[in-house]
Amino acid sequence: MNESSELTELSSFFPLFPDHDFDQVTNEDYGWPVGFASYYPNELKRRIIAARLSVQLGTGLDYTLRRYVPDIESYDGKEQTEKRLDWRIKSICLTAVEDDIAIIREESAPAEGVPTFGRFAADLTCARGSYSLRVAFYLANRGALFEACVICRMILEQLSWSVRVFFLETYKEVVAVEPQRTLASLKDAHGGAGRFYGWLSEHSHWVYEAHNKAFNFVEGNPSVMLRSEKFKMESMVVLTLTCQIFQMSLRHMHPELQFGSVIKARSLTEKVLGVVDGAKHPRLAKDLETLRAFCILDDEDQTNG
Repeated sequence: MNESSELTELSSFFPLFPDHDFDQVTNEDYGWPVGFASYYPNELKRRIIAARLSVQLGTGLDYTLRRYVPDIESYDGKEQTEKRLDWRIKSICLTAVEDDIAIIREESAPAEGVPTFGRFAADLTCARGSYSLRVAFYLANRGALFEACVICRMILEQLSWSVRVFFLETYKEVVAVEPQRTLASLKDAHGGAGRFYGWLSEHSHWVYEAHNKAFNFVEGNPSVMLRSEKFKMESMVVLTLTCQIFQMSLRHMHPELQFGSVIKARSLTEKVLGVVDGAKHPRLAKDLETLRAFCILDDEDQTNG
């Protein structure tokens, strides 16, 4: 049995779920929930809703569209989608990092023709890290701040390890390097990486000053916040800064390549701060200000290291 047939056999028991991120879902109180994205064409969203309803009611699709689904204008989310910061941040960040990875894959070639093991391992690690970013955005979109922080902390360890081993030649040298002991390597690539890593560690290791924002008292009764819009906003800024560090690390390792612009994490953070009322949400505003301080200045030279 070859590897392909073995994977097919496994997928019958553990199939992979799609990598799509939906921000809307049909009402779960009225049948099976069906997910879709707000930027889908309005007519498609209308037909999805009608199709789900027609199966539940046992009616024809055309009849259900005419009788139960309101006019298409009721589902017009285009204007709202264009204003939304979450879609914009995710698109800007993932596109920037994945474009950089593509440049390395297509144009990177050592002068001697054969890469050292350190360069080989570092480039593969960074390519793998770009998928970790997608998973972190999946969590961020659900307002899972602490979970997203754990992944971003892991990404920083992957990057620091990559920067450290990039110029090593042998397998023995590379495998001897412990990721947790390489964080200082990121300082040459991004000045705020060390402090940011400390902030992520506080959230990952459940330090009280970080995790107490997950608890609250409502009318004297204790409550726990599993996810929230505030957590989502903070997660998006965390990911913006993570992507900026990612890009700067790639430029530090590959100064010979001509990359595009680095994400302006400070400006994006300020856009998020712009929709926060500091008087109503002082803790959120304080956390966002702290994260903004970790970003490099937008007017710094960001082209090639």
